[in-house]
Amino acid sequence: MGQPRVKLAFLDLEGDFFPAVWRVVQEGHQVKYWIKDRDEAVQKIGKGMVDKAVDIDTIVQWRPDVVVGYQTPSQLGACQRAGLAAWGATAQSVELESDRMFAAKLAKRLGVGVVPTTERFANLASARRFVEGHADQHWVVKADGGPKVDTSTTHVTSSIEDLLSVLDYEAGRGNNTFVLQARIEGVEVSTEGWFDYRRGWLTPINSTLERKRMLAGDVGPMCGAAGSIVWTWPDAEPRIWKETLKQLTPWLEETRYVGPIDVNAIVDYKEHVPHFLEFTPRLGWSAFNALMAGMAGDVGSFFVALGRGESDGPRARHPFAASVAVAIPEAADVPLIAPYHAVRHIQPANCWLDRGVLRTTGANAESGFIKVFEATDAGSSIDECMTDIYYREIPRILSPDTIAYRKDIGEQARADLATLESWGYRVHPPEDIAGKMPNRRSLMPV
Repeated sequence: MGQPRVKLAFLDLEGDFFPAVWRVVQEGHQVKYWIKDRDEAVQKIGKGMVDKAVDIDTIVQWRPDVVVGYQTPSQLGACQRAGLAAWGATAQSVELESDRMFAAKLAKRLGVGVVPTTERFANLASARRFVEGHADQHWVVKADGGPKVDTSTTHVTSSIEDLLSVLDYEAGRGNNTFVLQARIEGVEVSTEGWFDYRRGWLTPINSTLERKRMLAGDVGPMCGAAGSIVWTWPDAEPRIWKETLKQLTPWLEETRYVGPIDVNAIVDYKEHVPHFLEFTPRLGWSAFNALMAGMAGDVGSFFVALGRGESDGPRARHPFAASVAVAIPEAADVPLIAPYHAVRHIQPANCWLDRGVLRTTGANAESGFIKVFEATDAGSSIDECMTDIYYREIPRILSPDTIAYRKDIGEQARADLATLESWGYRVHPPEDIAGKMPNRRSLMPV
């Protein structure tokens, strides 16, 4: 017998959470979906596909079993005050992600890895002066946003000229504060756990290797996430979690946090220890899409159990999961064809249903492209995941316009995981990382 139907309400900032909302609809649960951003294109996300709520009062009157909030702490708090079970972003968790200096100071105080030198500047001129006075060092730029730019960005620079041009570019976009963090060379990896202040850490712990640039070979513009490899650690308390995320426990208990949280770190080439980069106390876009593909059981029921304080954590059917973003050039109302109703491994994003035709909304463009689907899969190895995605899932997606996706997701991950294994981070046996594909075509499409 399947899981009993439940009622879930989702509060979303800009529509990024829609793939998870759609998965819950596929599972047969009742859903109401509210998006805070009032932009017309953003409001179209999910139109005709899910029941859209016009305001928070509608959700309160509906009395869902649980409310899930994605970067909407004020509205989530209103639901809690109305007596609804709810979990997700809080004012403190939003600050943890958005205020880079606060996060770095907290990480240093609690011993979350090694915290690199981190400096904040209130204007472009002071940031440029500091860079010119430290020309012999390498820095990562984190632009904090501002009144005209509501999202923060991260740039890994290769020279002082590159760094100065990035600062000028971000200032031109309207950013008014800048954080510079000493650049560490190594393997960048995020480590995620689910936390419930009523129960503590929920297992298992997983990690993600994310490719952020749009083009194969890690070149081209940043695009949020072009693809991710997610794996479940075989140990209940993996080494990298004990050295980083576990140290945040007192703060999570104090702020009464419920939900997923990850720490992004670089394990350096010399000492093989993690260096803190940033926290992400929410469902990561690409990583959670992959995680859903590998979860045992029902996502909606898991969300409800988490809200009620009854969950032991997400169960994993397979050790590896992966996602690849599929995009088209920025445009609204382009028709799309894909078996998104029947296939859970093809998750729609930035789409709406127009009299039976799936179309793009034109919302949430990144570098001139709009993500329209996440192609996902799970398996016993990286190769198994990627072969299914490239040869079974993505060929089912059709558009009159060109679709774009990276064809090398998984290649660097195999090398990075082998490196972590050699440094004493027990990932999985090498044959599980690479996999065996007898009588299978090459991983890369031609």
